[in-house]
Amino acid sequence: MVLSDMRSFASRILSFASREDLASLLPTDLLHLHEQAAQHPHRGSTYRRAGFMAPPHAATTAVGLTAAAQILGQSDIHEAGAMLRGLTRTGTDGAQPLMPNDIAPWGGEGTSTTLRSVQLSSLTPRMKATSKLRHRTAAPAPTDPALTSAAEQRAAGMPSMLWTHWALPLTPLRRTSLHTLRMAMPCWLLTSGIAINLKSASALLGTLLENDTLSTTLHELHIGPHWDTVHQALIRLADCLDAYPTPINYQRRRRLDYTELLPKETWIQVCERAGVNRGLERKHRLAQCYLFERLSTLPAVRAPAAYAITDRHLRPKLVEFPRNLTPRLADELDRAGVDFLAPHAPGEPVIWEPPLPLQDLTLTGPDPDSVDIDSLHHLIRSENLSTRQAADRLATTSEVVRYLLTRHPAPPSPSRQRAVGAAAADLKRRLPAARLEELRRTRTLAEIASQFGTNRTMIKKLSKQYDLPDRSHGRPCRHPEVNREGLSEQYLARRRPLPELAREAGMSTSQMSRQAQTCGIPLRRPGGASHAAILQAEARAANAPKVLHPVLTGRHARQRLARYAVAITYDTLTGGRYRPQHGQGAPDQPDRHA
Repeated sequence: MVLSDMRSFASRILSFASREDLASLLPTDLLHLHEQAAQHPHRGSTYRRAGFMAPPHAATTAVGLTAAAQILGQSDIHEAGAMLRGLTRTGTDGAQPLMPNDIAPWGGEGTSTTLRSVQLSSLTPRMKATSKLRHRTAAPAPTDPALTSAAEQRAAGMPSMLWTHWALPLTPLRRTSLHTLRMAMPCWLLTSGIAINLKSASALLGTLLENDTLSTTLHELHIGPHWDTVHQALIRLADCLDAYPTPINYQRRRRLDYTELLPKETWIQVCERAGVNRGLERKHRLAQCYLFERLSTLPAVRAPAAYAITDRHLRPKLVEFPRNLTPRLADELDRAGVDFLAPHAPGEPVIWEPPLPLQDLTLTGPDPDSVDIDSLHHLIRSENLSTRQAADRLATTSEVVRYLLTRHPAPPSPSRQRAVGAAAADLKRRLPAARLEELRRTRTLAEIASQFGTNRTMIKKLSKQYDLPDRSHGRPCRHPEVNREGLSEQYLARRRPLPELAREAGMSTSQMSRQAQTCGIPLRRPGGASHAAILQAEARAANAPKVLHPVLTGRHARQRLARYAVAITYDTLTGGRYRPQHGQGAPDQPDRHA
């Protein structure tokens, strides 16, 4: 096999190396003999191409074998590849990147994998990024990719979004968000050493990134200064996943039905055990999406429609959700995740992260270990800062802050927790469910809060704990009877505004509107035509000639007439001479504007 390798290298060198290339490797006397032999070819030889038969001159054979021995004698495959790179050419246009099909093996059968590794290393500068990933050119020994079938086995041990503690140190692209890189890197990782394209890898992992986004992001990374570091890290992670089985079957996790994840009853129990307020429905949905990403490793936009965050105003709330986590709440949510997984994946942990053996690499991303956890907790709880504000104070990124708050949730402020918890417990003791339900029939939430020395928010939260129906207007659920004739007289004949009539009757405007509809009274369309000022102007103009109605009615009718009376005393609207009234003199006066 060694002789086959030397023959293959010698044939490439004799076919493509220039005199200058050979001069850097060969002794002067051997190079001189080779040149003399080239000037006097053997007449009886049918020798045409080196490597297919023995050269006609011993000097020619010595040149090829000596140069091949120099290359094979290098201690590192990449050093050998760099030496071979200057002695051969590929036979294709040097300006075009190489595709895997262009990299044909040399020498045919009988050659070693070392020869193939040196060949791939020599061609690395002209490969595309995807080809470098498939052939693992940053590894100690580049190789040909494995069959596509190997992708299925590796994908089962890979999340759809890369583990954050792996993605953070590998984020040199400042224009690309960490969220995008976490979805793109698993696709690149899946192609490392496997014959699969990015589109197929994305489909296998269930990501939502388009092929153009994957290719563009990879190209930006490839032409940047940190490509070798990221490539070596991906190779190490791929080797780790191939060598050691992961405790989570991520392919199964991606295919589970998460519709019943963290239902309302479970969420209430989680909040009660964690000692936190369950809040509004929005907080429940945010907790569901947080747990969905944690279990499935899919982005939250892939969550079931029942609780998916589609409102663009809620997406920042989901990003900031780690601020709401406390140690007890995080543990209770993970406990709910374990209960959900039990029928489908018994024994699997909620999350798992492989080790990070990258200490010898020059990493460009932020280091979470450099952040003091106690200082972070103080900024979040005591100073009530956002993740971005806390990141600025700690000289790091908001992604690092959110990651650390997920790993190390901030405990609730002791003073606030005691005060809020004691007040809530005391109110619940003084106001049981039956009593609150009875009061809500005749009083507003504000009136109930005033009676018990608290605020409307506490009464509303207590109502939610008792599962009492929501009353967004805060008024008691009563529907007083309204006299149809009286309402018709006041609203239609006297044209009084509906809100004014509602206040007199002690009900909301919406309740009065429903009463009017029940009585069959046509409602005026909302807007300026129903404003009190306009209705009063119409009442005053009722006795005026009909020709003056357009002037005397409408909004600000009296102001228009007053301005008109002043304007007619001027020659022009832009400010002419003052025109004296009848019977007055005409002294010179300065110009005035209407």
